[in-house]
Amino acid sequence: MVLALGDADAHVPPLLEADVKPATAAVGRLLVARGKDGLTDPECRSQLHMTSLAQRVHELRQAGWRIESILEQTGDGTRFARYYYHSAPDVARAFRPLTGVQEGLPL
Repeated sequence: MVLALGDADAHVPPLLEADVKPATAAVGRLLVARGKDGLTDPECRSQLHMTSLAQRVHELRQAGWRIESILEQTGDGTRFARYYYHSAPDVARAFRPLTGVQEGLPL
């Protein structure tokens, strides 16, 4: 899934698509694009037509993303979380050095 989010795509780590599910990657791109405005579940539903924002945020956190969640409350007492992107994992650390010897390769 590819979203046209303009310049925000430049800040998304290149390994995002390989690290997480396509829906989770779409939420990651939207979080980056929203910046200081953050992202709520209703906003995610209206822009990406998907539910389970909390699950997608959990998957991004499992992949090493730093995402802050702030609980907010409406005038009628409804509580909800707003998520803010802080940073993604260091791409250089995603490449692990190979160890060991593979048999049968000429040296």
